Formats: sequence, structure tokens, C-alpha cells
Amino acid sequence: MKLAYKLTLAFIAGTCLILSVNAVRRVQREIALFERYVSREHRVIGRTVGAAAVAVWRTEGRERAMQVIRDADQQHEIQIRWLDGSDADATVALSSGQSSSTLLTGPHGERFRKTVVPVRVDAGHAGAIELSESLDEEGRYIEKTILDTFATTVTLVAVCGILAMALGVWLVGRPMRRLVEKARRVGEGDFNTPLELRQHDELGVLATEMNAMCERLVVATDRADAEAEARIATLEQLRHADRLTTVGKLASGIAHELGTPLNVVSGRARMIITGEAEGQEVVESAEVIVSASRRMTTIIRQLLDFARRRGPQKAEEDVHDVVRRALSLVGHLMEKRGVSLELVGGTALAEIDTTQIEQVVTNLVVNGAQAMVSGGLLTVVVRQVSAIAPPDVDRVGARRQWVAIAVVDQGRGIPAEDLSHIFEPFYTTKGVGEGTGLGLSVAYGIVQEHGGFITVESQTRGTTFTVHLPTGGQS
Repeated sequence: MKLAYKLTLAFIAGTCLILSVNAVRRVQREIALFERYVSREHRVIGRTVGAAAVAVWRTEGRERAMQVIRDADQQHEIQIRWLDGSDADATVALSSGQSSSTLLTGPHGERFRKTVVPVRVDAGHAGAIELSESLDEEGRYIEKTILDTFATTVTLVAVCGILAMALGVWLVGRPMRRLVEKARRVGEGDFNTPLELRQHDELGVLATEMNAMCERLVVATDRADAEAEARIATLEQLRHADRLTTVGKLASGIAHELGTPLNVVSGRARMIITGEAEGQEVVESAEVIVSASRRMTTIIRQLLDFARRRGPQKAEEDVHDVVRRALSLVGHLMEKRGVSLELVGGTALAEIDTTQIEQVVTNLVVNGAQAMVSGGLLTVVVRQVSAIAPPDVDRVGARRQWVAIAVVDQGRGIPAEDLSHIFEPFYTTKGVGEGTGLGLSVAYGIVQEHGGFITVESQTRGTTFTVHLPTGGQS
């Protein structure tokens, strides 16, 4: 319910309560006044009739006095009669010396008031005047008072309700509706449409403050956008620098990889030039040269693709194939370190940027190889798992399906005090010349942008980094 309606209903309820209480008190007061008036009238009539009867009694006798009482009864709507001193009501009145008034109910539910006024004629004669009057008129009077009060209450409530509704809609409902519309526009990102509310009250102040807030939000949004763009550019620069660092590490391996096909090309070309190859052998040598050239072109293209800076381009890919390509890049580097690579697992689809995920895998594999100073087996496992993401990834904490890339080395492990810092930029436990401390932080940022997370388990010997990527359609 709108605020104006609530205020109107509250105002009407308060008005009804006040008028109802006033009406009840008014009716009670009118009833009390009516009863006092009736009682006083009975006593006055009783004393007047009693005095006249006593005077006639003393001069003209009892019968003449009774006639006076009967004549008085004929002249009033009140029933008047004489009670001898032996009557119980007369005895009570004579003993107290005061009039008594009683409210009685008849056999059919009718109400009436009876008043007894004591009368003393002389020492030997005494009695009382009894006055009895129906209260039907009182009921009619009370009913009229109640109807008048009800009509007045209804009229006042209607007038006050209409005024309250009109003022509530004009002074509260209309400006509140505009304030709500302004708040909705702000929620939708529209900060440039000012709210014109010409009211010199709290709602007008609120509208002014909302306009000022929107102006500040525009400035803050522009600043946040600029900072976000700068941050994204910085992250891309860091990632590109990390890729170039990895390219440098791979250079010797790539040179060795290119050396074999170059030797083949050189040898076959020499055979053709010197004439050692004749006839069909020339054709075969040319085919070998073409094959070796394609092999070298593929190697160089892989290295250039890995080193090239470009924006993220996500598509549904087989993570197993992506990991296999990344391992092929570092194969000769691993051989130089005496590290054997093993890829375990099968097809696992996820929506990823292949170049970025290759960079993540390459960083983790190179880190693992650097930890294995004596060489050994480094295993990469690709599989689908069910896991609960940390709160910064999924606040609901629901169990979901992920594509997991686990890089398991047999190195020296990571000390417990370093585990909480390994993903911080430029934090490294390696010796001088072995790393910049960017690899893991870059990998962490890439995985977060893919909607995933990285976990790490390390013991005295061996460390396992596990990259969790959302399965196809969940990123």
C-alpha cells in the first residue's frame, strides 16, 4: 500500500477513535443529565403536590386532599399517587426524611423511574407522594443523541479523510513516486537526468541530495572506468611480459627443435646441388625438405602465437588438446632439466581462451620443473570433477562440475609460510635469475577471469596445482 494511503488510513483511524470516545462520553453525559433532570423534576412536583395536599388536608379534610393529588395526576404525564404511612416505600422515606429515586424494570422489559417524597400532615397523619414516569422518552432522546453524534462523526471522518488523501497524494504520494522513478533510473545507470521537485520540505531536500549523489556517481563512475581500463591494460602488459619471459626460457629448446630439421634441409639441399641425388632421389629429397620446412613453420608459429599480445577470445575447446599443445612447447626445456612429462586424461570441454590457458599450463609446468632440481616425472592430469568453489567465486557455495587441470611435480615442495603468498605479484621463493614472481599471479588472474579458481597442495616433497575451469556453458 502506498504511503499516502497508509497515512490517510492512520489519520482516519485516529479521528474515528477520538470522535468515538467523545461520542460515548457525550452520550453518557447526556444520560446523566437527563436522569438528574428527571429526579429533580420528580422531587419538585412531589414536594409541590405534597404541600398543597397537606394544606387542603388541614383545612378541608383527607378526602379533599386526595382529590388534589388525583387532579395533579391528571394534569401531568407523570403518575402521582398517595402512599399511606404503612406502605413500605413510605415508611422508608419517612424514616430517612428524604426523597428516594429508583430505576425499575417492568414485567415486559419496560423501564421507568419511581420517586417517593415523604409528607407529614400532623403528628397523627403521615405518608408519601409516589411519582412514576416511563423512560421511553429518555430512550428516544438517547437514540436521537446517538444518531446525531454518528452523523457528525461520519461527516467529520469523510471530510478529514478526503482532505488527508488529497494532501497525502499531493505532498507525499506524488513526490515519492518521482523519487522512486529517480532511484530506478539510478539503478539502471542513468545518472544524468536531474529530478525537479519544487518542495521546501524533507522530500525536497532528499531530491536535492539525490541529484548531488548522481553528480558524484558520474564522476566516480568515470574514474572507476578509467582505473578499470588502466588495470586491464596493466594486466595485459604483465601477462605479455610473462609470456615473453617464458619464450626466453623456451628459446634454447626451440633452437634445438629447429636444429634437426635445419640439418635435414641443409643435407638434402647439398645432395641435390652436388649431384649426389639423381632421378627419383631428387624428388624424395625435395619432399623431405618440404616436410622439414613445414615442421619448422609449425614450431615457429606456435612460439609466435604464444608470444603475441591479443585480447581474450573464448570458445568451447577440448582442454586436453590445449594442454597437449602447451606441453609440446616446453618439451625440450623439460628434457634439458631431466624432467619427463606425462599427460593423463581424456576429452574435457570448457569455454576458454586457448592462448591464455596455454600460458597458465606453461607457467605451472615450468614452475614445477624448476622445483625438481634432480629431475623426475611431472604429471599433468585433465579430468572432470565435482567441487565447491571458494566464496569469492561462488557465494552460494553449491557443488558444481569443473574441468580440472592438475600439475603434479616431485619437487622440494612449498613451505607452509609461503603458501598464502604464492599468488601475489612479484612474490617468489626462487633464486636470482630463475623467476620474476609474475607467473603464478598471472595464472591466478587468468583463471579468475574464466570464472574458475586454483588450489594448491604441497608436502615435504611434491606440489600439486589444480586449475578448476567451469564446464561448457557455465563460465
